[in-house]
Amino acid sequence: LRSGSVELQIYDLLGNMMKSLFTGELSSGRHTYSWDGTDNNNTPASSGIYFARLTMNGVVQTKKMVLIK
Repeated sequence: LRSGSVELQIYDLLGNMMKSLFTGELSSGRHTYSWDGTDNNNTPASSGIYFARLTMNGVVQTKKMVLIK
């Protein structure tokens, strides 16, 4: 992979963006981010299914996650 513009966001089942974890430029290599289970207002999210959406240089990858409290 190469360096570039990156966005990492969390969405709920209805497609609403819950939290933006990262937006900016990253160098190539491995990077780790954690979601604390809160939305952009730091309100705790409910247990359920969420999606992590990673966009890098226009390429989108989405992964399903389950939040259990």
